[in-house]
Amino acid sequence: MADKAKTCHEKEFEVALQEFCGNDADILEEAAEMKVILMGRLKKRLCTTEAPFSQSSALTLDSGTPATPFNGTP
Repeated sequence: MADKAKTCHEKEFEVALQEFCGNDADILEEAAEMKVILMGRLKKRLCTTEAPFSQSSALTLDSGTPATPFNGTP
Protein backbone atom coordinates (compact mmCIF):
# COMPACT_ATOMS: atom_id res chain seq x y z
CA MET A 1 0.00 0.00 0.00
CA ALA A 2 2.78 2.45 0.94
CA ASP A 3 4.69 1.64 -2.27
CA LYS A 4 1.57 2.35 -4.34
CA ALA A 5 1.06 5.70 -2.59
CA LYS A 6 4.72 6.60 -3.04
CA THR A 7 4.58 5.76 -6.75
CA CYS A 8 1.36 7.73 -7.16
CA HIS A 9 2.81 10.80 -5.44
CA GLU A 10 6.02 10.56 -7.47
CA LYS A 11 4.01 10.47 -10.69
CA GLU A 12 1.91 13.47 -9.60
CA PHE A 13 5.13 15.30 -8.72
CA GLU A 14 6.64 14.56 -12.12
CA VAL A 15 3.45 15.60 -13.95
CA ALA A 16 3.28 18.89 -12.03
CA LEU A 17 6.97 19.60 -12.61
CA GLN A 18 6.62 18.81 -16.32
CA GLU A 19 3.66 21.20 -16.60
CA PHE A 20 5.61 23.88 -14.74
CA CYS A 21 8.77 23.51 -16.86
CA GLY A 22 6.99 22.91 -20.15
CA ASN A 23 6.15 19.78 -22.09
CA ASP A 24 9.43 19.76 -24.01
CA ALA A 25 11.65 20.23 -20.94
CA ASP A 26 13.81 17.41 -19.58
CA ILE A 27 12.86 17.27 -15.89
CA LEU A 28 14.86 14.23 -14.77
CA GLU A 29 17.82 16.14 -13.32
CA GLU A 30 15.61 18.82 -11.75
CA ALA A 31 13.34 16.19 -10.19
CA ALA A 32 16.31 14.27 -8.77
CA GLU A 33 17.75 17.44 -7.20
CA MET A 34 14.40 18.35 -5.65
CA LYS A 35 13.98 14.87 -4.17
CA VAL A 36 17.46 15.01 -2.59
CA ILE A 37 16.72 18.41 -1.05
CA LEU A 38 13.32 17.35 0.27
CA MET A 39 14.63 14.09 1.72
CA GLY A 40 17.43 16.00 3.46
CA ARG A 41 14.94 18.41 4.99
CA LEU A 42 12.69 15.57 6.08
CA LYS A 43 15.61 13.72 7.66
CA LYS A 44 16.74 16.86 9.48
CA ARG A 45 13.21 17.52 10.75
CA LEU A 46 12.81 13.94 12.00
CA CYS A 47 16.18 14.01 13.75
CA THR A 48 15.48 17.29 15.54
CA THR A 49 11.97 16.36 16.67
CA GLU A 50 12.83 12.86 17.89
CA ALA A 51 15.96 13.78 19.85
CA PRO A 52 14.26 15.39 22.89
CA PHE A 53 11.84 12.50 23.23
CA SER A 54 14.50 9.84 23.00
CA GLN A 55 16.62 11.54 25.68
CA SER A 56 13.74 12.08 28.11
CA SER A 57 12.40 8.58 27.62
CA ALA A 58 15.76 7.18 28.72
CA LEU A 59 15.54 9.04 32.05
CA THR A 60 13.45 7.27 34.69
CA LEU A 61 13.23 7.35 38.44
CA ASP A 62 13.75 4.22 40.52
CA SER A 63 9.96 3.92 40.80
CA GLY A 64 9.69 3.69 37.01
CA THR A 65 8.11 7.13 36.69
CA PRO A 66 9.54 9.11 33.77
CA ALA A 67 11.74 11.96 34.95
CA THR A 68 11.39 15.33 33.30
CA PRO A 69 14.12 17.94 33.56
CA PHE A 70 11.52 20.67 34.21
CA ASN A 71 9.92 19.37 37.41
CA GLY A 72 12.93 20.01 39.64
CA THR A 73 13.26 16.43 40.89
CA PRO A 74 16.19 14.26 39.85
